[in-house]
Amino acid sequence: MSGSMPPLLLSDPAVVYQQWPQFSEFCAAALAYQRLYRVRFDEVRIPPDIQANLTDFRETLSVVVLMTEDDPDSVAVVPVVARLLACSPQLDLRILRDDEDPELLQRMLQLFLPPVEIERLEESDLPQFFLFDEEWQLRGQWGPRPMSCERRLLEWLRRHPEYEALENDESPAGQAQWLDLMHTLTFEMRAWYNTEYNQDCVREWWALLSSLQNEDESSESEK
Repeated sequence: MSGSMPPLLLSDPAVVYQQWPQFSEFCAAALAYQRLYRVRFDEVRIPPDIQANLTDFRETLSVVVLMTEDDPDSVAVVPVVARLLACSPQLDLRILRDDEDPELLQRMLQLFLPPVEIERLEESDLPQFFLFDEEWQLRGQWGPRPMSCERRLLEWLRRHPEYEALENDESPAGQAQWLDLMHTLTFEMRAWYNTEYNQDCVREWWALLSSLQNEDESSESEK
């Protein structure tokens, strides 16, 4: 996303969307866990039935994910969704990092999202994915993780109550401890997803995508 874009272009969702990097471009520029993002993408296996369905997927959807580059959930989840969406030429994913220019980020969100969704986003954990149709209407939202992973993460946080406390500790010692814990959680999450939650994430996403396609088919049949 470029802060030097002319104001007229900033009002065109299609132009703005194209400024954001695709997953491969994001990986090439990532500072944290660059290699791990690529490895996570390669670790994901898409079930044959879903691959076949995605080959025939007819809806054109543009997906934007708002994410934090070094957040454990982003490292775990974003490559799974990128791998799934790569199975269909009708689906595209663009990456919007939350450390972009805050003023420009707010302007972009106002362009893409209704006010109520922006208000909810301020209270949401990242990553958050937004699905837009060809008219740039918001068709769906998903995040930050598959439902089946919620309990596992809560159990981990209960075992490490210092994680959330240290997150707001601005002392060098506190930040160092928090970064160590975040690094630990990132790699534990990788193991969780590779044993179970990659597939849960893929199937949740396929349920969402197929529901949107079914909605459009129902609308067409009613005309």
